[in-house]
Amino acid sequence: MMNAQYYHLHSSLMQTLSIFTPHVRASVFLFIPTFFS
Repeated sequence: MMNAQYYHLHSSLMQTLSIFTPHVRASVFLFIPTFFS
């Protein structure tokens, strides 16, 4: 029971990360040149 609950939490967390990671990566690539210019 707890194992299935943990798996559901883990999969939803991975889904959220896969959604947000490209945005974070894009914003990091956008902000780095402004800091170094």
